[in-house]
Amino acid sequence: PISWYPAATGTAISTDGEMFGTNSTGTYIAGYETSSGFQKAILWDVQNSAILAIPLPTGSTDGQAMAVSDNGVVVGYCGSFFTGYVGFLHIPGQGTFELSSYLTSLGVTNVGDVGMPQAISRNGRYICGVSGAFPRTSWFVDLGSAQTSVSTPVAVKAMMAYPNPVSRSEEHTSELQSPCNLVCRLLLEKK
Repeated sequence: PISWYPAATGTAISTDGEMFGTNSTGTYIAGYETSSGFQKAILWDVQNSAILAIPLPTGSTDGQAMAVSDNGVVVGYCGSFFTGYVGFLHIPGQGTFELSSYLTSLGVTNVGDVGMPQAISRNGRYICGVSGAFPRTSWFVDLGSAQTSVSTPVAVKAMMAYPNPVSRSEEHTSELQSPCNLVCRLLLEKK
């Protein structure tokens, strides 16, 4: 992955991995790098040109950081197609939590499958993604005033997702038109 700046210079982040999202201030970029055959969730600290490893929930070996809020809260998932996916939430200074367990600890009932978080809002209040199991369903979490602190979130809502009607070039079709990316993008832009 490459970190690209307006002056048309690039900075190599990792020799093997992918980067998925940046916070609105451009200080952190979320992704993963491959090490010893495993995907390790990482944040790229732009100001310090440093890779920050995101610890995964206990027992997990593969993980990807998908998005980061302005205050450094990271969402992502760990697992694989064969073992299933588990969503995680990493809160600086507090640690990494399985997302479903974190929501349950805040008093949410019927959390459902929040296995693959894809996006988090700038303030950390809204999280969306898709289920870790097939058939994929999209979901949205409004943490209300909790915003990744210990308080009661408003809700976890399952929702239907529809394909993006905008045509794109073939190489971008599967990524940009995925139901999750469309729903996440629309929900986060709305908030």
